[in-house]
Amino acid sequence: MGRDLRLMNKNMKADDQFFKEFQPQLLGLVNTNEGRDIFMLPRHMPTIVEMSKQHVKYLIAPGEYISDFRVGSKYGNLTRTRWKDVERGLDYMSSSIYQRRLRVGNKWLPVVAGATDTTFRPDADTESNSVDGWARGPESSQSWSTIRDASGNASNDDGTSLIVFLGYGIDGGSNQWNRNFRVIIIFNTASIGGDTISAAVLSAVGVSGSIVDQHSGSVSMCEGASSSSTSIANGDYESNKGKDLVASAAALSGLTANGSSYTDFTLSSDGRDYITTDGVSKFSSQMEADRANSEPGGMSAGTEKISRIDWAAADTSGTSADPKLVVTHASAFVQSVRMF
Repeated sequence: MGRDLRLMNKNMKADDQFFKEFQPQLLGLVNTNEGRDIFMLPRHMPTIVEMSKQHVKYLIAPGEYISDFRVGSKYGNLTRTRWKDVERGLDYMSSSIYQRRLRVGNKWLPVVAGATDTTFRPDADTESNSVDGWARGPESSQSWSTIRDASGNASNDDGTSLIVFLGYGIDGGSNQWNRNFRVIIIFNTASIGGDTISAAVLSAVGVSGSIVDQHSGSVSMCEGASSSSTSIANGDYESNKGKDLVASAAALSGLTANGSSYTDFTLSSDGRDYITTDGVSKFSSQMEADRANSEPGGMSAGTEKISRIDWAAADTSGTSADPKLVVTHASAFVQSVRMF
């Protein structure tokens, strides 16, 4: 460090230069649960990427941030009054020479010093502890509520495409919905163990030419469910109507489907908390209209309208286009936090 923490006077511990000089270590600390408690910040707040004596800046989506400014020197004052806890935290974070960063799209985000980025992928066929695939509702014409709640009648877990599909009026169907596919992706994340998760990104590659956007739709990543961790069954269709796990769904009009480029879904605080650290984590990719139970408007009898994107599956040759979950995690920082 540029200045010895032990030689700093009371005022130095809260000045602008302090927050600038110790920014990497402060970001490492404030992105742990203990650091959130010290600085009186909610534990569910997304990854903090900047901090001063009076503000924090945090990520809400790739390339999108919120800066939260406070009157006065809130974080400077907390640094002074809780100095022993802050000092121990900064010393711990300084045990790594350089703070690690996580790439999200074209951004490099600060993460906890000493953290590890672990990449998880589902198994290809034959699966041993994870899987990816899709389950489909009935193809006969249905009302919106019926097709969302129906029992599944088809599924696949050994193909090369993970189909996210919502279709209306297909094959001459009269003023009805008759296609809905939901994707299920399961990762074995047991190796995280007792570590604290500070960031997570779920990424998938769009199959070339697979995008159809006739509903001005969007696609999301949400909670998943399945009867098995190594296979997908027809009945898994009706189980997958889970909570959104990203800050916002991705508009189909803005996605690239070329067989090689990843679309990154940065998980929200709910998404990070959802990851199972001692077993498998189950996710689902669905059209946002389906997930949110928001029937698209503008339908008319005899008119076919489709929203679709196919993600490359683990059974695609090689692993360069496999779905992947990159989790940033580090050993939990243990300390006593004194309340004033």
